[in-house]
Amino acid sequence: MPEPPAGRSPASAARRLALRAAGGALAGAALGAARAQKAAPRRVAYVWGPAGLESLFRVQDMLARSGFVEGTTLASQTVTPALDGSDAAAIVEAAVRSGVELIVAQGPVVPLVFRAVAQRVPLVVAFSGDLVAAGLAASLRAPGRRATGVSFLVVEMVGKRLEVLTELVPGVRRVGILLNARHYGYEAELAETERAARALKLATETFELRNADDLPRVFGAVTQAKLDGVVVFPDATMTRAAPAIARYGLRTRLPIVGGWRVACVAGALASCGPDLDEAYDLIGMQAIRILRGADASSMPIERPTRIHTAVNRATAKELGVAVPATLLARAEVI
Repeated sequence: MPEPPAGRSPASAARRLALRAAGGALAGAALGAARAQKAAPRRVAYVWGPAGLESLFRVQDMLARSGFVEGTTLASQTVTPALDGSDAAAIVEAAVRSGVELIVAQGPVVPLVFRAVAQRVPLVVAFSGDLVAAGLAASLRAPGRRATGVSFLVVEMVGKRLEVLTELVPGVRRVGILLNARHYGYEAELAETERAARALKLATETFELRNADDLPRVFGAVTQAKLDGVVVFPDATMTRAAPAIARYGLRTRLPIVGGWRVACVAGALASCGPDLDEAYDLIGMQAIRILRGADASSMPIERPTRIHTAVNRATAKELGVAVPATLLARAEVI
C-alpha cells in the first residue's frame, strides 16, 4: 500500500473525500432548489370587465403560445369589478397580497386600479381613452410609474367614421356627434371629427351624456335636431348603451356609425375605428415582455394601427341603404 504524502494521514484524506462528497450534495441540492424555483408558475391577476371576456381569452392565448401556460408555467386569477369601480381598491389589495407579479386591467376601472396598485407591481392596462390626459402615464414614449398599456384612442382614425357615413348616405349634411363627457381625451377626438366634418362640408351638433340615464334626454334632443346621421364616440359607457342606441336608430330610421365593432353587432348601421383584436394582441405582447424581465416604466404606450370597418346588413336593409361595392370590399359584413 502506497504511503500517504508527507504531513497527510489516511484519516485526513478520508475527511477530505467526505467533505467533497458533502459539498457536492449541497451543490446538487442548491441546483435542484434553483431549478424548482425557476419552474414555479408566474403569477398574474386580470381585472377585467364582464363585456370583454373574449378579449381576455385572446390575451391569455397569446401568453400560452409564448410559454406561459395556465396551470403549469402560469397561475392567474381573473376578477370582475363592479361597474362603478367601488371594489377596485380591495381587488388590487387582495391581488398584491397574494403575490402576483403583474396586473393586467381593462375597462373604465383602469384609473382606479392604477391608483390602488401604487407602483407596487407592474401594471398593463387596456384603456379606451388618453392615458396621459387621465394621469396614468407621464408620456406615451416613457409612461413611468411601473405601468404601460394600450390606448384605443387613435385620433387619426376618427374622421373615417364620417367618411363611412357619407359613403352609406351620400346626401348627408347634418351629423350628430354622441359622446361621453367623462371620457378622457374626448376633446381631441371631437376636434378631429369637426375638422373632418369641415373638409366634407358637413354641419355637426354635439350631444353629451355622462351615463346611461342620460339617454332618453339625449335621444329627445337628437330627434329635435332633425339630423341625417349620427356618429358615436366609443368607450365603455357607449358599449353598454350600444343596443339602446341601435334600437333608437332603427325606430327613427337614423343612420348611426359607431366607433367599435360592438356597435355594429348591436344593430348600428356601421362602425369604424381601431382594430381591437390588434389592440389586445399588443396587450398580450406587453405582458409577455414584462414577465420576461422588461421594465414596464420604459415600455411606450402602444396604439393599434389597423382600421376595422363593419356594416350591418340587416340594418342597412331596414333603413333602405344600399351599401356601395367600394365599402363592401374593405368592410366586414355583419
